[in-house]
Amino acid sequence: MPASKRSLSFDDVASFVRTQLQSSSDADQVGAEIEWLTVPISDPQSLADVEVVRRLLPVGSILPGSGTITYEPGGQLEISTTPATSADAVCEAIAVDSSYAQSILYEEDIQLVGVGYEPFRRPKRAMYSPRYDAMEAYFDSGWPQGRSMMTSTAAIQVNVDLPADLGAGWRLAHGLGPVLAATFANSPLAAGRPTGWRSTRLGVWQAIDASRTAPALASGDPAADWARYALDARVMFINSNPPQSDKLEPILTPLTFGQWIHSGHEFGYPTLDDFQIHTTTLFPPIRPKARANSWLELRMIDALGDPWWRVPILVVKALLHDETAAVAAAKAVTGAQGLWREAATDGLTHPELRTCAVACFEIARDVLGSGTSEYVDVLDAFNERYVRSGRTLADETLNNWRKQESEERELKTGFEAWA
Repeated sequence: MPASKRSLSFDDVASFVRTQLQSSSDADQVGAEIEWLTVPISDPQSLADVEVVRRLLPVGSILPGSGTITYEPGGQLEISTTPATSADAVCEAIAVDSSYAQSILYEEDIQLVGVGYEPFRRPKRAMYSPRYDAMEAYFDSGWPQGRSMMTSTAAIQVNVDLPADLGAGWRLAHGLGPVLAATFANSPLAAGRPTGWRSTRLGVWQAIDASRTAPALASGDPAADWARYALDARVMFINSNPPQSDKLEPILTPLTFGQWIHSGHEFGYPTLDDFQIHTTTLFPPIRPKARANSWLELRMIDALGDPWWRVPILVVKALLHDETAAVAAAKAVTGAQGLWREAATDGLTHPELRTCAVACFEIARDVLGSGTSEYVDVLDAFNERYVRSGRTLADETLNNWRKQESEERELKTGFEAWA
């Protein structure tokens, strides 16, 4: 909570971040958070009643595979796994938990749909809390796409322990990010029509407050980069009357966290607790986190349906935690540095991103092929159907949309001629 006098310095922030972001144990764990849209089976162009979904699968529920349930502001259902030392274990847990959730919802005519952006429904809040209220007010002050981000997007977030070489892992994740975004682009529609983006979800993220959504890579030192990024990012909200109130005041006049430290605010000066809360409002495509262990969140992947959601988990784990693969991947993605917009608009039709994706899948395949993964065949099928063909799930969706539009035009023309 804010303090009446200045008690936090820039050096305090830098020291805290560096202490938090240490290389993890040798376990090289991986985890995932997978988001689903919930859609009536009988009316797939609408969304399910969130209250019904929450009643069947309450927040905090522990699923059979040990995953937990939370919900995003638009009612997107999120399953978070416990960390594991193998990608296969994470995939198995998600499969068990998603199957269980689907079986519960099926009885109420509801299905789980893996797509990066709601393709038919307009943005609409379904979840309310002081945090979401303040977030919405903040984005409404300058970034109208903020509501779409909150309510209409769904992603797969892959979390990996920081490798021993922190700087190399940090740089590799940022080089790999556009390649993953392009490869798994799966959201080309909004309001039932093409948006011009293969990943509308990523396009929406790129349209809101860049101080908290742009990539954090700068010097290549993750601790220095993250401390500077957080200090330069705008403050989204402040608890104006703790502990008597949990109301969060959106800060609509530009105020970076660094400025808050230096000059304060009418609500007081920030503390280390305020800094930690502030970092939870920062959403770059690669975000470092620290609790018991330190890890990287890779946040650029569109939600995918079954069985394809397994593939990014397998690829990320292989490329970031196998030392030989990491070195090869770092070379392979050199040409993809900074191609975030191209990834969202072009997908794998972009020649450089396609070249990088093909190389990365070959490297990941070598790692998986030398182990005991049960899901190599899933990766091979995705590689053959999409990566090597320079296509994405978004391209498949667009082709189906064009075919349906053509058929409807022909039907209308035929009816008018008959009439």
